[in-house]
Amino acid sequence: MALLPVYMKALEEAASRGVAGKRLRLIDAECTVRHASDVASEAFPPPPAQEQVQIRFITPLRIKHDNDIVRDEELTPHVFLLALARRIAQLDFHHGSGRDVTRLLPAGLPDRFEQKDLHWVHLDRYSSRQQTKHEMNGVVGEAEVRLPQLATLWPLLWAGQYLHVGKLATMGLGGYRVVE
Repeated sequence: MALLPVYMKALEEAASRGVAGKRLRLIDAECTVRHASDVASEAFPPPPAQEQVQIRFITPLRIKHDNDIVRDEELTPHVFLLALARRIAQLDFHHGSGRDVTRLLPAGLPDRFEQKDLHWVHLDRYSSRQQTKHEMNGVVGEAEVRLPQLATLWPLLWAGQYLHVGKLATMGLGGYRVVE
């Protein structure tokens, strides 16, 4: 949170100077910066935990589990929450206190969602630097999870909305929202 002004300034400069090799300008930079500030303020603190939540996977989720990318039929709360805890632990190790948040995961996470409407999407991106196309496939849709121990996991689940999870999270994949 202490670095938020630095991030906001970097976003403003990227908006005005442009990004990528072609220096593409962001649309309505002032609105983008204001929205980012609103999102950051919404993220802290999270609302009270609930026992059951719906997760809406907005951008393709690419989680690697047992050396394979997890497909829609293989995605479970256990796999998702483990990947989320690893992502937050990695960020905290490099940019925070260095504590291991994976220890917050309780034993016996469910192996299935209560309800789910997930599907696999195919997405490509083109790398100007490498002059080649890259696949960015992943899972999108909605899933409902009931966790009696959600109060323990709630801060991780809430923060993950703003941090994203899985492979290529730094490129915008693995974005999700908790629907209350």
